[in-house]
Amino acid sequence: MAHSIVRYSCGMHILALRKHLLVLVALVMAGCASGDLQVRTSYDQKTSFAELKTFLVTVEADNAHDLARFYGVLRTTIVDELGQRGFTKAEGGSPDFWVVPRLSFSSSQAKGLAATTSSQAEGGPAGTGGLPKGATLTVQVIRPDRRTVLWEGAVTGFTANEVAGSEPLKAAARRLLAEFPPLIAR
Repeated sequence: MAHSIVRYSCGMHILALRKHLLVLVALVMAGCASGDLQVRTSYDQKTSFAELKTFLVTVEADNAHDLARFYGVLRTTIVDELGQRGFTKAEGGSPDFWVVPRLSFSSSQAKGLAATTSSQAEGGPAGTGGLPKGATLTVQVIRPDRRTVLWEGAVTGFTANEVAGSEPLKAAARRLLAEFPPLIAR
């Protein structure tokens, strides 16, 4: 009987150890997935970011019509992320700053994205997948006069296409906006 209890106890420890190992592997994998993103930012050192309270998101990209779904995801993600940082989306009047996102693609991803978009327009299946991580998201924070860039950031190393869904784009936007406002100005 005592031998059975020892065996049962050892089995429980092995199961617990296995569970912890699976959690550790999942955490490492999640870290590796977001580790592919490369972020760079710059900002106007004369700007008092603490004075900025309200914002609006505007899309001024040449490809905005073709990528309306992606820009919709970006707009929602930006509003949510900035709201969590204490900024308020302006409901009228003039905001303290505009947020201008732009998506661009490497030539290989642009070809795949064009095929995805055109096949959907013709009622065909959505894309083929397997596209390289060639998307770049650039976000500018500008004054309402639209001449002064207060902060600018870019993130690369993710895929934006119909097959990948919106999660890689959301993750890239969240990672980039984690740098705003600049740490020195917080």
